Amino acid sequence: MAQLRSATVDLDTTPYYHCVSRCVRRAFLCGSDPYTGESYEHRKDWLVQRLRTLSELFAVQVCAYAVMSNHFHLVLRVDREMARAWSDAEVLERVGRLFPGRKAHLEALSKRARHAALAPWRQRLSSLSWMMRALNEHIARRANREDQCTGRFWEGRFKSQPLLDEQALLTCMSYVDLNPVRAGVAGRLEQAHFTSIHQRLQPSTEPDPERSTAAPPHLMPFADQVADSNTPQLPMRFDDYVELLQWTGRSVVRGRAPLRGPAPAAMAHLAVQPHAWLSAMSLHGLERFAALGTGPQLQALAQRNDKRWVRGMRFAQRLFAAA
Repeated sequence: MAQLRSATVDLDTTPYYHCVSRCVRRAFLCGSDPYTGESYEHRKDWLVQRLRTLSELFAVQVCAYAVMSNHFHLVLRVDREMARAWSDAEVLERVGRLFPGRKAHLEALSKRARHAALAPWRQRLSSLSWMMRALNEHIARRANREDQCTGRFWEGRFKSQPLLDEQALLTCMSYVDLNPVRAGVAGRLEQAHFTSIHQRLQPSTEPDPERSTAAPPHLMPFADQVADSNTPQLPMRFDDYVELLQWTGRSVVRGRAPLRGPAPAAMAHLAVQPHAWLSAMSLHGLERFAALGTGPQLQALAQRNDKRWVRGMRFAQRLFAAA
């Protein structure tokens, strides 16, 4: 049974969410169609470019993404405080870029009436649902125009999965970035096109050495990529994250046995056992769990929702046994 979005998105519980959308039509509408021989790979670039645009307009930061043939994954951080700090002029400018027809109407209002009218828009610009709507609707309309057809392009609503703590966030990011490797379409991270890790590994064109080590502007930085500790950042060094993905990727590539060498240092940071980690990263359908987090976090979530348990508790007990 479908849940209310308010039951799965609670910013007082966590600002981090794993979102997934899938095509409603037969597979490969975003890849190569084996029936017609036509390629729709260019639509993956549509998604990436639209995501970049929306990350500039919404108070939502992109932690990780992966665009596959018939679905895509996002790991997002919603920053309500950022939206609250925007001036009315900033909100108006962002609304105008999203919905050009609205800007003229809002500008015609008196200053007092405009301030009141912008209040719901400020809230929408820090809404996961509104961002996903602006992403999915744009892609669906563009794909339908190209296909010269009408109707649904995506399966109903997008799925949203709360990520309740640092371990859950980094686990889900790894799972998302390794999607092409797990699916067998890429053998190395450098070949995992249309993923955030591929974007992060691209050589910088910045002449300034300090800026060349920074994260791409549309992606949330890692802890060692920002100088200000007050700047929102991912709780791990970037090199440690890359080492973790490379070690994991070599283990989950189809036909290869698990590595026998030492586990990367990030394993201790995540407080997970290597065998449990590799099992989780080899799993298809991590998004089917109601939430991701350590046992205490999931128990607290169940209590807040007046439930005895949430789907994913057993998985978390195995994966985060050392946490």
